[in-house]
Amino acid sequence: MKMLDKIWPDKVLAILEGGYYSGSYTECAAMAVRGLRRMPLPKLQHPKQINPCMAETLWNALCHHAHRWSCVAEHLEKLQCMQIRHGLPRYVPPTVKLFAGTGFRKLWNAVQELKVARTRDWIPGMSDDDVKIARAKVNEYIQQYEYDAPADELSEDELLEQLLWHPERRGEAFLKSIPTTLFFYNAMRECMDSRDGKYLIIDMYAYRQAAHMYRAQQKNSGSK
Repeated sequence: MKMLDKIWPDKVLAILEGGYYSGSYTECAAMAVRGLRRMPLPKLQHPKQINPCMAETLWNALCHHAHRWSCVAEHLEKLQCMQIRHGLPRYVPPTVKLFAGTGFRKLWNAVQELKVARTRDWIPGMSDDDVKIARAKVNEYIQQYEYDAPADELSEDELLEQLLWHPERRGEAFLKSIPTTLFFYNAMRECMDSRDGKYLIIDMYAYRQAAHMYRAQQKNSGSK
């Protein structure tokens, strides 16, 4: 990102990495650079509306950053006007949050305060077979690129309408997020219930050792 920002200052916001396989996010970055340099891109097929989970994330991100970035505020206002034109209310970030991770945040913060956070190997590596499958899928996708056919350019209104937001879309976003939420919830719960579980920054054995030492130090200092 620093390299890109040096070449195109104030024009690069983010690159979606495309997963944990290097070949995937490398290809995503390569296509982003081609676009930034106004080089030919493969013919694209634009969905009428993007995934509702991504749409909600984008809305929330725009609302969060609008007070810092005038360009974000301007784009957000265009989206809000688009909502009104379709007879829908302006988007308001959700104020009610469903919190299912009892104890997760407390443990997460404690691991950092005790300085025993894991800094490597957060995500298990891919097996050789998984790497072969991923490489084949990426190569198959690349071979379908059509550089001779012009990409279908969406109008500004069509781009805005990809983020059209209404109760049905909110319901879709909630339902589609359940499997991923459960995946992380169950993995975290399994780690916490294990004597030596490891998950993301958490190592339960190291945490328990550090917590025991901290309590002993507190007890000793209190008895003096």
